[in-house]
Amino acid sequence: MRSSSDGMCARVCFLQLVSSEPLITIVGKTRADAVVTLNDLLVEPDALGEFQAELKLLEGPNVIEILASVGSGKYVSEILTVIYLPQN
Repeated sequence: MRSSSDGMCARVCFLQLVSSEPLITIVGKTRADAVVTLNDLLVEPDALGEFQAELKLLEGPNVIEILASVGSGKYVSEILTVIYLPQN
């Protein structure tokens, strides 16, 4: 994720991708005081606002909502679609 002038996330670099691997690591940066969720998984940013989490993919399309919010009510939500196509 990129940061906007107020430090909140502006957008996800890749909105759709295809993977042959069953796991994906989501890495991003936001404000250090933000609360980040990846679907229902709560991810805590470090002191620099950086975060990462590994998610298990199901075969076919996987929709991942990335939500960053702060106490003032500002938030950014992005949707990432990952299509998992295992190689046989």
